Amino acid sequence: MQDVINFGATLSAFASCLGCAAGASRILFALGRDGFITRRLGDASARTGSPANALAVVMTFGIAVAVILRINGTTSTNVFFYLGTIGVLAMLVAYFVIQVGAAKFLHLEKREPQWRALIVVLATAAIVYTLYKQVWPRPPHPYNVFPYLILAWAAIGAAITVAFPALAQRIGEGFRRSEGMAEAPAD
Repeated sequence: MQDVINFGATLSAFASCLGCAAGASRILFALGRDGFITRRLGDASARTGSPANALAVVMTFGIAVAVILRINGTTSTNVFFYLGTIGVLAMLVAYFVIQVGAAKFLHLEKREPQWRALIVVLATAAIVYTLYKQVWPRPPHPYNVFPYLILAWAAIGAAITVAFPALAQRIGEGFRRSEGMAEAPAD
């Protein structure tokens, strides 16, 4: 029975890695398409249409991190939990940003009834509470460092957005075009 459970856990971890790699490569593909870092990241495979260059970068980075951790003597279980914790924290930050965007788009621009803003408020409160519980009470090392790594990563993204507003605008326009969305109203 132990082998069956281990096999199931391995399949689950593989599926999780595959899903994360697919999502990250699509984001990197879209950023490359609109000129972030290099346009080569925005090239799709002629045969499959997949974001091959972006996927290669994501996979190379992911494998390199796992190999470095193993060379450092980190157990495979800890590699899984370290990377999983960082991934979940990053998703929580992304969900928080989505809630802020939803509040602006749906409620401040009066696209939805005001009572529905309660959903956004409750979701935001749940996210903030979950993030708070990641730093207090202070978790053991290295888990106590992970929230600050994610905070630094988000700060870098925010700094790029503020420092290069034309790039952020171009990426937003590229996203709207690729999704067939209407042009954004001028502020």
